[in-house]
Amino acid sequence: YFNKKANHEALLTSEANMKSAFDNTEIGYLLLDREYCVISFNQTMLDEYATLSGIKLKKGVNFLDLILPERITYVKNYFPETRHHRRLPLCYPDLQ
Repeated sequence: YFNKKANHEALLTSEANMKSAFDNTEIGYLLLDREYCVISFNQTMLDEYATLSGIKLKKGVNFLDLILPERITYVKNYFPETRHHRRLPLCYPDLQ
């Protein structure tokens, strides 16, 4: 019982630490599921995306519905690469 309780408390502490790091970094993070639905994002991403696009991110919304139609193909090609643990900057060709 005590070992199980200690493990649970350690897990809660670890989750709190990860959430704190995720929420307080200067890098914007956006987590999507395989269908491009928004799972989570941090405040930096919320602020930067709203500033750049005029759109406020919301959990549960399909990210493809939040971008310009001409960028959908680029995003669909971009995100599968990140599933292979490749870090790529998201730079739309029309903004370069």
